[in-house]
Amino acid sequence: MIFKDTMASMTWKEIEAEAENDAIVLFPVGVIEEHGPHLTLAIDSLCSYLLCKHIKKELEKKQIASLISPPYYWGINNATAAFPGSFTIRKETFRNIIVDLLHCLHRWGFNNIFLINWHGDREHIFTLVDAISEARINFGVRCYILLTEYEIKRLKISCPQPLLIEVKYDPPIGDDVDIHAGSDEVSVILNYFPEHVNDELASQLEPTNLTKDDLKIWNKGWTDTRKLIPEGYFGNPSKFSREKGKKIIEEISIKYAKQIFMFLKENQLLIKKNDFKN
Repeated sequence: MIFKDTMASMTWKEIEAEAENDAIVLFPVGVIEEHGPHLTLAIDSLCSYLLCKHIKKELEKKQIASLISPPYYWGINNATAAFPGSFTIRKETFRNIIVDLLHCLHRWGFNNIFLINWHGDREHIFTLVDAISEARINFGVRCYILLTEYEIKRLKISCPQPLLIEVKYDPPIGDDVDIHAGSDEVSVILNYFPEHVNDELASQLEPTNLTKDDLKIWNKGWTDTRKLIPEGYFGNPSKFSREKGKKIIEEISIKYAKQIFMFLKENQLLIKKNDFKN
């Protein structure tokens, strides 16, 4: 499913032609990780792929050619590592694989690569930043990672431009935190990949009623996290709706596409007279 409409569904000649057309690459990054008793392990990988598909459509409206690389799904899962199904790999392994894949794209003639990540683990994101920095220094790859304001503030990320592209999207975080396998992810998956959610079970699950202070325990990971969320979710899965899922993806994809467009334009990597109206 996640290979449809990506480079994996193309021939090498088609890929070569897109490189000659100076297409940019959208690189979806997720993980295989537990998402409670109501969602499958594939959620982050599905969402990063889905977001790239919608970003691609938005960019097409502005006549920007883009390809989606095969989705990447082996990353770092510290927070949920104590749950069966949360695969995690060593930091150096993760970094090296990402660098090698970016180098491949660069060798084929792709000049601008944008990593679209759907996984909030601190070490996972910091390793992605390290990987794109190494790919740029060692191989001259023009690669970037897009992160939201919320992610940058939460993780206190600071790195030299233009590695990091900040997206003006700050999801509402109230007193009751909903960050993992809660209403947002259930809503998105129900609308786009319903076979990956047990919505009947989700509707019966009680909210965790956890706060921002509990994120400190969540960040410790492993057995600390499992004690905090024994069922594997952090939020309120029962407050889902298809409409909410559709709105989330459409809203984020528009903002990501706009930021990519403006970045290309401001850095003279794109010469076009048109501009985003929104």
